Amino acid sequence: MILPFILALQAAPAATASPVPASTQAPLGAQDVKINTGKFRADQYYPDYAQRMGVSDVVETTCTIGRKGALEDCFLGSPRTSGYGFDQAAAKLLDASRVAARVKSGESIEGRTLHLTIRFTSRSYSSFSVRFE
Repeated sequence: MILPFILALQAAPAATASPVPASTQAPLGAQDVKINTGKFRADQYYPDYAQRMGVSDVVETTCTIGRKGALEDCFLGSPRTSGYGFDQAAAKLLDASRVAARVKSGESIEGRTLHLTIRFTSRSYSSFSVRFE
């Protein structure tokens, strides 16, 4: 009577580890991906009025990485200053940007969440920068 039970256990297929769904994996950050801003440098998205006034700001964003590295369903946090166009500039920059479809380990990142801080820094009228953190 015990023998059929033992044979049944031996015949059972081995459990295989299923991949973790992208939605449950830890969010990625700027340090995890290579960001391509398209035909323009990120600095060229600095809002003109903010540049002339010497205003700096930070916009926090969360996006889903879509097909071919497109940034989709982006949520933009409110900039600390209003009326300078940082939110619109961040939206344009994200729309033009793509990330590499794989991270350093070689795994696909399609469907993963990406948290980015876009830092607009003005040092003077002619010296400014935009960078991802």
